[in-house]
Amino acid sequence: MASNRRAGALNHKIEFLQKTETKNEIGGRGDQFLAQFSRRAAYRHLSGGEVVIASRLEGRHNVVVTIRRCAQTANVDASWRIRGSTR
Repeated sequence: MASNRRAGALNHKIEFLQKTETKNEIGGRGDQFLAQFSRRAAYRHLSGGEVVIASRLEGRHNVVVTIRRCAQTANVDASWRIRGSTR
């Protein structure tokens, strides 16, 4: 079902974080998520289904994030994270 969302509904700011390998000062390696870009987004909180209720018992909250398509977001895959920013 197509949603009729307008630009006014994109009232949250999110950052896209990409996993990168970093070295510390003593030569050790670690993974770090660094902000690559930010976009306006809309949140839709899921409620109801058995999977959603089970995930809440595990301390997770399922949300659908809607953004406008652009060249930067075409490179995002499941290894990235998103972080909500202040408005």
